[in-house]
Amino acid sequence: MKAQTSYGLNIHQGVGCNYVLESDIKKLPFYTTWKKSATGKTCLLLEGDYGIYIHDWENFCKTLNKLELL
Repeated sequence: MKAQTSYGLNIHQGVGCNYVLESDIKKLPFYTTWKKSATGKTCLLLEGDYGIYIHDWENFCKTLNKLELL
C-alpha cells in the first residue's frame, strides 16, 4: 500500500525527495485554486506529468483547510 497525503493523493519517491503528481491534483475540485497558488514554485518534470514537492502540497493543504474553517 502506498503512503498517502492530504486528500488521498499517493506519495511518490524520487531521488532525495517525495512528491505528488499534478495529474492526481487535477482530479480534485480545487485544482484551479491550487494551480494559481503554485505559480512560481519549482516542480519535477516527469514523462507526461509534473511532480509537486510534498512540502509545497502539504503547505497548500494547510492553507486551504484554514480557509475552509472561516
